Amino acid sequence: LFTTQKGVNGVEGLSKKMLELHQLRATITENAPKLSSSLPDLTDYISFQFGAEYSLTQLLKYGIGFHHGDLPQEIRREMEEAIQGNKINILICTSTLAEGVNLPIRTLVVHTIKRFDRKKNISLPIDRRSIKNMVGRVGRAGKETRGRIIFANSTEEDYVQDVFRDMSMEPARGSLFRLIKLLNKKVIALKIKLSNEIFESQNKQFLLILDKIDAALIDFLPEDLAIEDIGQHIEGILQLTLAYRYCETDDLKNIIKEVFSLRAGRLKTSVSEEQWSALKKSGSSFRFWSFVNKFDLLSREEWEFLSYSTDEVWINEVIMKLLDTTDIKEGYDKEIIKKVILGWISGLSYKELAESCAVDVEKVLELLGYTVGYALQDASAKLTQLAISRYEYHNLSEIARNWSSLLQYGLNNLQQLDLFARGASDRLGVWGISRYLEENEILLRNRELIEFLRENEEQVITFLRKDKRVPKLSRQRICEELKLLYF
Repeated sequence: LFTTQKGVNGVEGLSKKMLELHQLRATITENAPKLSSSLPDLTDYISFQFGAEYSLTQLLKYGIGFHHGDLPQEIRREMEEAIQGNKINILICTSTLAEGVNLPIRTLVVHTIKRFDRKKNISLPIDRRSIKNMVGRVGRAGKETRGRIIFANSTEEDYVQDVFRDMSMEPARGSLFRLIKLLNKKVIALKIKLSNEIFESQNKQFLLILDKIDAALIDFLPEDLAIEDIGQHIEGILQLTLAYRYCETDDLKNIIKEVFSLRAGRLKTSVSEEQWSALKKSGSSFRFWSFVNKFDLLSREEWEFLSYSTDEVWINEVIMKLLDTTDIKEGYDKEIIKKVILGWISGLSYKELAESCAVDVEKVLELLGYTVGYALQDASAKLTQLAISRYEYHNLSEIARNWSSLLQYGLNNLQQLDLFARGASDRLGVWGISRYLEENEILLRNRELIEFLRENEEQVITFLRKDKRVPKLSRQRICEELKLLYF
């Protein structure tokens, strides 16, 4: 069941209506649909993660799930496997699933193809390329050979018919081309001369595109290139961009050349050859590098001596500082973000995170999905690469060196990370094994750790069975991933 957004006019609203219909049916008939025998294990797992009252937990009682971009990857995986394995019969989804995963779909019900545009204050159709990609998932060879698509809103029929006929398909031109067209209009209308000062004073959306331009220049320009030789290299770099090919007029081509030339000049006059190499290896933008230098984040002693992932000074003076380099939505309290970070790497479930922060689960998922799990994790990974260039790999504390990975997976120590590095992916299962190792004072690492677990698999599994923080589904998955004999 496809919809275009996750809120009250999308997944959330459809989930509520589904629950109402099934609860009503239960009061007027005893003929309940036959559910999969393995569904209770999935329901218990989701209930532990989100709570018994969470909408997904309630939906699963009727063999229904949902899937959208704010759900953690591990939960999306469970939903994908559930529809593939016939644990559930209905999956409410956004384009995160419809455009990305090849599932055996026979029937696709399209709730709507429109999404509310806040800037224009009107609902507009999503682009035709997305619709075509979505409907192309139905009836794919494999499990299904035929499929049907039901459009719930008849007023959208003509628009969809154009998609089926490949009419009026939008070209994929990208954000850089749109930026160049906008700059060209502004230059003509305001009669201004472009400069790096103008570029660097714009909003975050503009600066994020500027970061990508800088990253391309850092990647492709020679480190020892003289400032006077930049011009001859710009043309070759531009030929690699899709945007340049769409610049059909001389004005647009001149604007894109000017933008790249100005940024190249800024980089070559501000960054030494040694620093250029470090930037290239880290994937950092010039703006990020400038921020790191401004707050002297690489000079902290924690890079060499950090012992605990939740060290208060490290979190406050390094990690929280990095939040200012990310595109945080307005209105978010940094103290809440800090609590989410600490709770996440301390093993809390999503329900427990929400309770500890006094917010709802959806806000926790939103923060983990972008601010913490993407933007902050990416920034900390780049900062680590800059630190490696400065201190050399072997001189860094192992915790500091791997902190971004601990944040990514919601882990606390290096043994847990060793398990992930050797095939584990279930966070709850890894934390369960970690508690077993701590209780038995096992300090082994890497291959020796895995060998120990396999040699003592009966004890490990018995421990996990008794651990109330490891649902059956997590226990089964971790045993399979680490090749422990599950019985």
